[in-house]
Amino acid sequence: MIRQQIILYSETFGSPPNERKA
Repeated sequence: MIRQQIILYSETFGSPPNERKA
């Protein structure tokens, strides 16, 4: 995943998407 995508997800969900999947 692109770093910008991770930042957007972090701001949206409040935590990295990788942690949410785990």
